[in-house]
Amino acid sequence: MQHQGRRNITAKISGNVKLIPVKDILYFQAELKYVTVKYLQGETIIEDTLKELQKEFSEQFIRVHRNAIVAKKFIRGIHRDNKGHAFVVIGEDEKKLEISRRHMADIKKLIHQL
Repeated sequence: MQHQGRRNITAKISGNVKLIPVKDILYFQAELKYVTVKYLQGETIIEDTLKELQKEFSEQFIRVHRNAIVAKKFIRGIHRDNKGHAFVVIGEDEKKLEISRRHMADIKKLIHQL
């Protein structure tokens, strides 16, 4: 099925507009009033909200925590620390983002489908 949404996210960097291909995005993470987009070439802050991004890109991204949505294709697995917290492992550098208990079942289901 062909996705009809945007193929790029726009970010304003030093007064310039940069296009970030959605296919290169590993995850979006919210902190306070800002959303950081982490992509293959780096990271930057964008003006979109996580809620808007999740709705628009629900086929490609999955919510792992109230503050983060992750590209399904970059998920490498689930890691548990010695305190029992679960983290989704993302990308080649194996970045770990915490998975909230509320979203754990969806993540496990997705991992079994990958």
